Amino acid sequence: MARAIVDPAGGRIAILGAASPEGAHLKAALADRGIPGGRVALFGLQREIAVLSEYDGEARLVQAADELDAAAYAAIFVCEVGHGVADLTRAAASGTLVVDMTGSIPGAVLKGAPGDSPDARLVAVPHAVTLLLGSLLAPIQRAIGVTRVSAFVLRPASDFGEGGLEELREQTVHLLRFEPTPTEVFGRQLAFNVLPEHLFPLGEEAAAT
Repeated sequence: MARAIVDPAGGRIAILGAASPEGAHLKAALADRGIPGGRVALFGLQREIAVLSEYDGEARLVQAADELDAAAYAAIFVCEVGHGVADLTRAAASGTLVVDMTGSIPGAVLKGAPGDSPDARLVAVPHAVTLLLGSLLAPIQRAIGVTRVSAFVLRPASDFGEGGLEELREQTVHLLRFEPTPTEVFGRQLAFNVLPEHLFPLGEEAAAT
């Protein structure tokens, strides 16, 4: 039987991946909404332990994720991949709200999509690119209807957090040495010849001509 959350408004919140870019955005959003630091605990992967972080201007240390007691928290926000999916799934089944901000937990209900339920305990937040495409396609859907969309999106390495930036550095070093590049984070070698037009010497107009 699912454990009821006694006080969801005043319950404790855990952030997995507190040192990641997504974790930084989430901490700022919670602080902006007046969530006190005493209710928020910061966790990270083993390589991030003893990393000095902060919450609402207060210095905080990132704790080891394996020390997380899911039952002690009303909500757990997952801000980076690599955390135990089975443990998070069990936490959701026990009544803790688990919010997947990485799109990496199987079975998470996508908020705003068909099948979304206010009672779901394991939910996923749409990627920012999805929200952007949705806003662009909504007028077309209302006007003529959309049956299928194919989108090609170029994402920067920074979208993948500290691990992505580190692998970008390693890929650059190996590429210049004519060695095989590491692909643990991205799954393949990045495109080193893709540059934004505004970085061209003469700007976008010259690039277009």
